[in-house]
Amino acid sequence: MIVQKMFECDYPLILKQYVRCIKSIARLDYPEKWPTLLSHDIPTLLNMEGEKAVYTGLLALLGLVQKYEFELEEDRIPLFGILNQSFDILGKLINQLMQHTNSEIALKILHLICKVFYTSNQLVIAPFLADVKTQAIAPWLGLFNQLLKLEVPQELSSFTENMEEI
Repeated sequence: MIVQKMFECDYPLILKQYVRCIKSIARLDYPEKWPTLLSHDIPTLLNMEGEKAVYTGLLALLGLVQKYEFELEEDRIPLFGILNQSFDILGKLINQLMQHTNSEIALKILHLICKVFYTSNQLVIAPFLADVKTQAIAPWLGLFNQLLKLEVPQELSSFTENMEEI
Protein backbone atom coordinates (compact mmCIF):
# COMPACT_ATOMS: atom_id res chain seq x y z
CA MET A 1 0.00 0.00 0.00
CA ILE A 2 2.77 2.47 0.88
CA VAL A 3 4.57 1.87 -2.42
CA GLN A 4 1.34 2.52 -4.32
CA LYS A 5 0.78 5.78 -2.40
CA MET A 6 4.37 6.69 -3.14
CA PHE A 7 3.68 6.19 -6.85
CA GLU A 8 0.65 8.47 -6.64
CA CYS A 9 2.62 11.24 -4.89
CA ASP A 10 3.91 14.20 -6.91
CA TYR A 11 5.91 16.03 -4.24
CA PRO A 12 9.66 15.30 -4.00
CA LEU A 13 9.90 16.14 -0.30
CA ILE A 14 7.07 13.77 0.53
CA LEU A 15 8.69 11.08 -1.64
CA LYS A 16 11.79 11.33 0.56
CA GLN A 17 9.60 10.78 3.60
CA TYR A 18 8.08 7.70 1.97
CA VAL A 19 11.59 6.29 1.44
CA ARG A 20 12.32 6.85 5.13
CA CYS A 21 9.04 5.14 6.00
CA ILE A 22 9.89 2.13 3.84
CA LYS A 23 13.29 1.90 5.49
CA SER A 24 11.78 2.13 8.99
CA ILE A 25 8.95 -0.30 8.34
CA ALA A 26 11.30 -2.73 6.58
CA ARG A 27 13.55 -2.78 9.66
CA LEU A 28 10.71 -4.29 11.64
CA ASP A 29 8.50 -6.05 9.10
CA TYR A 30 10.60 -7.19 6.13
CA PRO A 31 10.45 -9.97 4.98
CA GLU A 32 8.21 -11.81 7.46
CA LYS A 33 5.34 -9.32 7.66
CA TRP A 34 5.92 -7.59 4.33
CA PRO A 35 6.74 -10.31 1.80
CA THR A 36 5.11 -8.48 -1.12
CA LEU A 37 7.58 -5.60 -1.03
CA LEU A 38 10.17 -7.39 -3.16
CA SER A 39 8.02 -10.12 -4.63
CA HIS A 40 5.37 -7.79 -6.03
CA ASP A 41 5.41 -4.08 -5.14
CA ILE A 42 8.88 -3.03 -6.30
CA PRO A 43 9.16 -5.31 -9.38
CA THR A 44 5.72 -4.22 -10.57
CA LEU A 45 6.84 -0.60 -10.68
CA LEU A 46 10.27 -1.37 -12.15
CA ASN A 47 8.66 -3.32 -14.99
CA MET A 48 5.95 -0.74 -15.74
CA GLU A 49 6.15 1.68 -18.63
CA GLY A 50 6.90 5.26 -17.70
CA GLU A 51 9.65 7.06 -15.88
CA LYS A 52 7.57 7.83 -12.80
CA ALA A 53 6.88 4.15 -12.10
CA VAL A 54 10.53 3.18 -12.55
CA TYR A 55 11.72 6.11 -10.44
CA THR A 56 9.26 5.23 -7.66
CA GLY A 57 10.26 1.56 -7.78
CA LEU A 58 13.92 2.53 -7.47
CA LEU A 59 13.17 4.81 -4.53
CA ALA A 60 11.38 1.94 -2.80
CA LEU A 61 14.27 -0.43 -3.57
CA LEU A 62 16.71 2.13 -2.18
CA GLY A 63 14.67 2.32 1.02
CA LEU A 64 14.78 -1.46 1.29
CA VAL A 65 18.52 -1.82 0.72
CA GLN A 66 19.16 0.99 3.20
CA LYS A 67 17.80 -1.39 5.84
CA TYR A 68 20.98 -3.45 5.37
CA GLU A 69 23.37 -0.60 4.54
CA PHE A 70 25.53 -0.88 7.66
CA GLU A 71 24.89 -4.50 8.60
CA LEU A 72 27.81 -6.91 8.78
CA GLU A 73 28.33 -10.55 7.84
CA GLU A 74 25.29 -12.80 8.27
CA ASP A 75 22.93 -9.85 8.78
CA ARG A 76 23.61 -8.88 5.14
CA ILE A 77 22.61 -12.28 3.72
CA PRO A 78 19.00 -11.18 2.97
CA LEU A 79 20.44 -8.17 1.11
CA PHE A 80 22.33 -10.46 -1.25
CA GLY A 81 19.05 -12.17 -2.16
CA ILE A 82 17.45 -8.79 -2.81
CA LEU A 83 20.33 -7.79 -5.07
CA ASN A 84 20.32 -11.10 -6.88
CA GLN A 85 16.62 -10.69 -7.54
CA SER A 86 16.70 -7.03 -8.60
CA PHE A 87 20.01 -6.60 -10.43
CA ASP A 88 18.71 -8.26 -13.60
CA ILE A 89 15.91 -5.70 -13.79
CA LEU A 90 18.37 -2.89 -13.06
CA GLY A 91 20.69 -4.15 -15.79
CA LYS A 92 17.87 -3.99 -18.35
CA LEU A 93 17.00 -0.47 -17.21
CA ILE A 94 20.62 0.62 -17.52
CA ASN A 95 20.83 -0.71 -21.08
CA GLN A 96 17.68 1.24 -22.03
CA LEU A 97 18.70 4.45 -20.28
CA MET A 98 22.29 4.65 -21.53
CA GLN A 99 20.84 5.43 -24.96
CA HIS A 100 19.10 8.51 -23.52
CA THR A 101 21.79 10.19 -21.42
CA ASN A 102 20.71 13.60 -22.72
CA SER A 103 17.41 13.20 -20.86
CA GLU A 104 17.27 14.62 -17.34
CA ILE A 105 14.91 11.90 -16.07
CA ALA A 106 17.12 9.17 -17.54
CA LEU A 107 20.08 10.62 -15.66
CA LYS A 108 18.05 10.81 -12.45
CA ILE A 109 17.07 7.16 -12.80
CA LEU A 110 20.68 6.15 -13.54
CA HIS A 111 21.75 8.13 -10.47
CA LEU A 112 19.25 6.20 -8.34
CA ILE A 113 20.50 2.89 -9.73
CA CYS A 114 24.04 3.91 -8.78
CA LYS A 115 22.84 4.82 -5.28
CA VAL A 116 21.21 1.39 -4.90
CA PHE A 117 24.44 -0.27 -6.02
CA TYR A 118 26.61 1.85 -3.73
CA THR A 119 24.33 1.53 -0.70
CA SER A 120 24.15 -2.22 -1.03
CA ASN A 121 27.87 -2.78 -1.59
CA GLN A 122 29.68 -0.11 0.39
CA LEU A 123 30.72 -2.29 3.34
CA VAL A 124 30.91 -5.70 1.69
CA ILE A 125 30.59 -6.50 -2.00
CA ALA A 126 27.85 -9.04 -2.66
CA PRO A 127 29.39 -12.51 -3.13
CA PHE A 128 27.87 -13.01 -6.58
CA LEU A 129 29.47 -9.72 -7.69
CA ALA A 130 32.84 -10.60 -6.19
CA ASP A 131 32.98 -13.98 -7.98
CA VAL A 132 36.00 -13.75 -10.29
CA LYS A 133 34.75 -16.61 -12.50
CA THR A 134 31.48 -14.96 -13.48
CA GLN A 135 32.85 -11.41 -13.54
CA ALA A 136 29.38 -10.15 -12.61
CA ILE A 137 30.84 -6.85 -11.45
CA ALA A 138 32.35 -6.05 -14.86
CA PRO A 139 29.14 -4.61 -16.37
CA TRP A 140 28.71 -2.38 -13.32
CA LEU A 141 32.24 -1.06 -13.61
CA GLY A 142 31.61 -0.45 -17.31
CA LEU A 143 28.48 1.53 -16.43
CA PHE A 144 30.35 3.69 -13.93
CA ASN A 145 33.10 4.27 -16.49
CA GLN A 146 30.55 5.36 -19.12
CA LEU A 147 28.81 7.67 -16.65
CA LEU A 148 32.07 9.29 -15.65
CA LYS A 149 32.85 10.00 -19.30
CA LEU A 150 29.55 11.82 -19.91
CA GLU A 151 29.61 15.56 -20.46
CA VAL A 152 28.10 17.54 -17.62
CA PRO A 153 24.95 19.30 -18.90
CA GLN A 154 25.24 23.09 -19.04
CA GLU A 155 22.39 23.59 -16.56
CA LEU A 156 24.25 21.49 -13.99
CA SER A 157 27.61 23.16 -14.43
CA SER A 158 26.50 26.71 -13.65
CA PHE A 159 26.20 28.18 -10.18
CA THR A 160 22.83 29.01 -8.69
CA GLU A 161 21.55 31.10 -5.84
CA ASN A 162 18.12 29.47 -5.98
CA MET A 163 17.62 27.86 -2.56
CA GLU A 164 15.09 25.33 -3.92
CA GLU A 165 17.68 23.97 -6.35
CA ILE A 166 20.37 23.90 -3.69
